[in-house]
Amino acid sequence: MRILKFISYSFGNFANTIAYQVFGNRINFYYVDVLGLNASVAGILWSIYGLWNAINDPLMGQVSDRTRSKFGRRVPYVAFGAIPLGLSFFFLWTPPSQSPWQLAAYFLMILFIFDTLYSLTIIAYNSLFPEVAPTPRDRIDLSATREILGDGRPAGFVHPCAHHCRGSRLLHDGRDHGRVDRGGIFGCHDRREGKAD
Repeated sequence: MRILKFISYSFGNFANTIAYQVFGNRINFYYVDVLGLNASVAGILWSIYGLWNAINDPLMGQVSDRTRSKFGRRVPYVAFGAIPLGLSFFFLWTPPSQSPWQLAAYFLMILFIFDTLYSLTIIAYNSLFPEVAPTPRDRIDLSATREILGDGRPAGFVHPCAHHCRGSRLLHDGRDHGRVDRGGIFGCHDRREGKAD
């Protein structure tokens, strides 16, 4: 039961890491390069969002700390926040209109919604760590399990490696940045013209 509890907790970190790396690496590209949002407008929106992002983590931490329920202070936000958070992540990528001002307004609104739900849910999730693992030995084991099962780092460096790797493909409209060597997940070689690997 102990290891199952650790594994189930650690998978939450996997979902969290993958989602936030996709958000961090792709959302600006999607709105500016794909949907055509003006880059200057996007910069202003990110600045406004940054102000909220600076205060919402401590704010959501205070909300969680002051919660009193029969499920505890953290579990309600993880249990009931996961689905709204997933929906907000989905709606990040599905703007209803590509009218420039409507797109800008939607982008700012959904950024605020996503980040608020993310902070509320993930802060509560991370705060569960000492409750799931109350002893030093438990915390060592849980940290190891979370790193193994919740490691989303491949999503963060597959794309940079894609420009240098050749081999099996992730089909992506036939251009070079869609080609990923299997080694791209574990490391890739920088191939230089005229030189052997």
